[in-house]
Amino acid sequence: MTCEEQVSTRIFSGIKKIWPRRILIVDEQTGVVAAFPLFIHDGTRRPVETVGLPAMPGGGGNRLAMMLNMVTMESFAIRNGKILHVEAFPFITFPYGLGDGWTPGSGR
Repeated sequence: MTCEEQVSTRIFSGIKKIWPRRILIVDEQTGVVAAFPLFIHDGTRRPVETVGLPAMPGGGGNRLAMMLNMVTMESFAIRNGKILHVEAFPFITFPYGLGDGWTPGSGR
């Protein structure tokens, strides 16, 4: 799926904010950027109805009910000042409200 197609499914609508936005590595020669963002899911907006995705196993239909925070490692390919490609590697999940472990107040 393209980025636009993924966003159109509403799969990300439960994410309240992405913070802190740390860019740890920038390689200007290859156009690669790496970051470790904390995705804070909004526990008040559950479940989230998705569009155009297969039903969830266990009879959940197209509803997501995530109440957690998640740190990922993400890399971005940048060409002509625009994001061309994104790779995301789920790292670790935390109970909702906990931060990333190194930034005070990052959990909500």
